[in-house]
Amino acid sequence: GLDFSVSNLHELKQAFYVGNQIGLAFQLLDDLADFRSMNQSQGKPLLQDVKNGIYTAPILILRDRIGEERLATILPKSREQWTEDQQKELLTLMDEEKVLDRVERLIKLYVLKAKNRTKKAFGEDLVNQLAPLLDRIFSGQ
Repeated sequence: GLDFSVSNLHELKQAFYVGNQIGLAFQLLDDLADFRSMNQSQGKPLLQDVKNGIYTAPILILRDRIGEERLATILPKSREQWTEDQQKELLTLMDEEKVLDRVERLIKLYVLKAKNRTKKAFGEDLVNQLAPLLDRIFSGQ
């Protein structure tokens, strides 16, 4: 942690940026979990965000790859209207377009940025303390 009572403005800004990068990695990890069937054992049903009309990073990446019109034919207009075939089509497109791989790369990028900024702003000792925790949290994507 950062002791706010002795930190200067530069250190506070650097801590903010490190926290922001870690937060983005966490959000992407949560986004990714919505598309992984192993997540069902953790209490979150597969595609729950999409079923609720919440379009996260994987959907936005897929939209950029296949186009908004094509994506609109797959996504549910409402919970009741989304067929199992449409869900399978979405997952197939995610796989074909390597969308989840892209999300994994983004997670790794944000974690690397957090480590690099920590090292630059706060030194090797702090990054050596933080890195194993980040690696443990984000290695099981």
